[in-house]
Amino acid sequence: MSSKSLGMFISILMISLMTAVVGVADQPAPVELRGAELVGGPVTPMVLNVNLKDLPPAPIWHPGDPVREIPRRFYPGDKAPVTPQPGLPDALVDLQRSYTPVSNRAFTTTVANFSGQGYTGAEPPDPVGDIGPNYFIQAVNGSGTNVTIYNKDGSVAAGPFTLNSLGTDSCSDGDPIVLYDRLAQRWVLQEFNFYGNALCFYVSQGPDPVNDGWYLYEFSTPNNPDYPHIGVWPDAYYTTTNESPSAVYAYDRVNMITGATARAPQRFTMTSLAGYGFQTGTPADLDGADAPPAGAPGIIMRHVDDEAHSNYTDDPAHDLLEMFAFDVDWDTPANTTYTQLPSIQITDFNSWFLDYSTFATVPQPGTSSRLDAIREVILNRLQYRNFGDHESLVGVLPTNINEATSGSTVNAGLRWFELSKTGAGAWTLAQEGTYQPGDSSENRFVGSVAMDQSQNMALAYSFTDTDPAVYASLHYTGRLSTDASGIMSQPEGVLVAGGGTNGSGRWGDYAAMGVDPADDCTFWFTGEYQGSSNWGTQIAAFKFDACGCELNLDAPTASATSPADNTIRVSWNDSTLPEMTEYRVYRSRTSGGPWDLVQTVPDSSPGAGSGAAYSWDDTGVSGGIPYYYIVRSSDGGACLSDPSNEVSATATGACTLTPLFDGVTGVSSLGTSDCGLQISWDPATVQCGGSPVYNIYRSTTSGFSPAPENLLANAVAGSSYEDYDAVDFATTYYYVVRAIDTSNGIEETSDVEGAGMAAGPGGGVTDTPSSDTPIDIPDNDPTGITSYITIAETLPIADINVSVDITHTWQGDLHLVLTSPQGTSVTLHDGTGSSADNIQTTYDSLTAPDGPGTMSDFDGELQNGSWSLHVWDDAGSDTGTLNSWTLHIEANAPCQAVTDRIFNDGFESGTDGQWSWSSNHYKKK
Repeated sequence: MSSKSLGMFISILMISLMTAVVGVADQPAPVELRGAELVGGPVTPMVLNVNLKDLPPAPIWHPGDPVREIPRRFYPGDKAPVTPQPGLPDALVDLQRSYTPVSNRAFTTTVANFSGQGYTGAEPPDPVGDIGPNYFIQAVNGSGTNVTIYNKDGSVAAGPFTLNSLGTDSCSDGDPIVLYDRLAQRWVLQEFNFYGNALCFYVSQGPDPVNDGWYLYEFSTPNNPDYPHIGVWPDAYYTTTNESPSAVYAYDRVNMITGATARAPQRFTMTSLAGYGFQTGTPADLDGADAPPAGAPGIIMRHVDDEAHSNYTDDPAHDLLEMFAFDVDWDTPANTTYTQLPSIQITDFNSWFLDYSTFATVPQPGTSSRLDAIREVILNRLQYRNFGDHESLVGVLPTNINEATSGSTVNAGLRWFELSKTGAGAWTLAQEGTYQPGDSSENRFVGSVAMDQSQNMALAYSFTDTDPAVYASLHYTGRLSTDASGIMSQPEGVLVAGGGTNGSGRWGDYAAMGVDPADDCTFWFTGEYQGSSNWGTQIAAFKFDACGCELNLDAPTASATSPADNTIRVSWNDSTLPEMTEYRVYRSRTSGGPWDLVQTVPDSSPGAGSGAAYSWDDTGVSGGIPYYYIVRSSDGGACLSDPSNEVSATATGACTLTPLFDGVTGVSSLGTSDCGLQISWDPATVQCGGSPVYNIYRSTTSGFSPAPENLLANAVAGSSYEDYDAVDFATTYYYVVRAIDTSNGIEETSDVEGAGMAAGPGGGVTDTPSSDTPIDIPDNDPTGITSYITIAETLPIADINVSVDITHTWQGDLHLVLTSPQGTSVTLHDGTGSSADNIQTTYDSLTAPDGPGTMSDFDGELQNGSWSLHVWDDAGSDTGTLNSWTLHIEANAPCQAVTDRIFNDGFESGTDGQWSWSSNHYKKK
């Protein structure tokens, strides 16, 4: 390694080990979509009143019967040529290896560990399952989908049966999903019709999957819905699929859990990650007793290895978790949104397993055949929990511990992560780790991770070792919430040992970890292992003694009244248990929740039970509105009772609710000779019976706080406003719109800001290339070179991009600064990119400048004069050439600012009689 390479390596490694990291790697512009695609129409379910014990048994596979490979759809058109640079050694591996595991709280002793379904003649089995209060349901690929329902002791309650024998032959191609919807106490099973383009959902009619019956919903899809994942969320079953491009669906959970007609699914597609031919997002799936905050959108996530994807800039120290919010509006699909959230920067991982497209890559002993690590996705499931004081997301993805992006060395490990969100804040990285505690001959892959109610975690996965030989087995580990960050503290346990080699190359595709809702502590896992000749599946359960509660808490009995205006009094009895320390009061605007914790009431008789009753006055209610309540008793720790009976009351007094409003949606130039801007918004929803009107605030400063001096117009009706009030040409104006309910005069507090610049008719886009290039860039010379472009046009800039074509080895040596005729400078490239070759990009539209400065710093300046691009190389051994550069400028044509609009509209010769005006042009004087 050269001295420059060594120095660069050490510098980047030090950055990767810093505990505080600011910013994220360069990435494409965030996605913000409004208005979902409707897929088909409403679907009425088939009602299946059947006892599952009465279904015919699934066919048994015998040696000599056909072997069926379940396809994993590959889209070669999505794979762009890339020349990836290697990342850095994974420092998280060393962190894990430096820790000596300690068995803690009986975690290494399984609660249950028994064989699941055996070989069915399908490759791979796609084993999935979930745990409910009384049963574990497992599904695997067979001739379609084979399902078995187990009691918790491992005995069979029903099955195995084929899922299509329950209802229809329309979906019979496998890729199953099994989930227990805890909020609704319903089971959800799914399989697909790969060639007929359909997804079938089976939703149980009650909590007992054997006896309560099912509803079957069959939904068509526009493409093959390959590799589906489902997340249970209060407003939808969010589903992702591997299509071209990959797709995200919302299915009407609210109606499906009651057997009503489901409204048409809503769909968005995701941008493709160049470098993968197989890709999909993973939806967040709810665990625990508490729902997300009311109105919280569904969450979709995928990981980004920037060495693999040519539409990202290589950062050898970091990679990303991309997050998206799917906010479905079932009544008005045009209002449904799909929004990219801020990406989460994580330590660099490596998805180069032989290459970026081969499925079978993980070595196993005794054969040259390899197994699939499913490198392309965050593995099943992405678990969500609401702990009250914060929300969490827990997930796991594959990584090759060897950092090379060439060659055939594969040492598979698992990168796990925990994200956290407090209140209205953004998601942040709470911790991450790479679990690969052994040597380079060991491999851990196709895993699943989950967190219990006490924030302890468990991780289970497939395991191979080539020296000494260990065939594909199932192992597990875990950590307590009090352990040091970034490590799995428990000794690695063996759930089942492998006994031979697998020759198909297809492995797992799924594994599944859930948490028992009966105690919210016991982890249940299912996955694939290799028997002596064919695969098998295993089901196991384990828990920490440190989790949960040993008390059997009694649920309170509650009542509710309205003793005064804008007050509801909630009352309940004292617990019989002396261990109780507090009561938690939850409120909802709808019967059945979702519930928000609104008050914690301390126990007034600590150490004694069956004391005086309690009451709490909720004074944060509005008159005329019904409210619903439940109460739960708690010991202040892990112990929480079942909910009380649901009670409700309607408050008297004034209705004080603010309108529901999303704020300004757009600001655009009117393009007239008089300078004007149009401000637009979507109508607000009033909650107190009035009509919505709007106040409009204006400033020339972004981020302003609306105040009386910023009020441009008040009590505006409609959903747009034209501003001609002293609007200057070439000035950016910022607007905030707030809704008011006319019944109570209360203004909501939206701070959503829109911005625009007025322009007259005309203008346009010009491309001006450099005329003094090519120019050689001297090596290791801070003086560098300067190229110029002269522009004669005098119109102000509305938007500007700059395209640069530089041939040069080692981007990390280069610096580029663009300076306008007015002296504004923006650093386009500042020694980033490490050893990557050449800079051939357009800054702003494809690549964000490194900074300081952004391309928007030039907006509003006059474009005429001499522009300069200064380029220099600050290290030895690499040279190159500035081949060309081009300025792309969108210019605004001038318009005239007016101070009194009425006398510039043809009324100059009018009389002084009665005048009238439109409220759309009314402004505060």
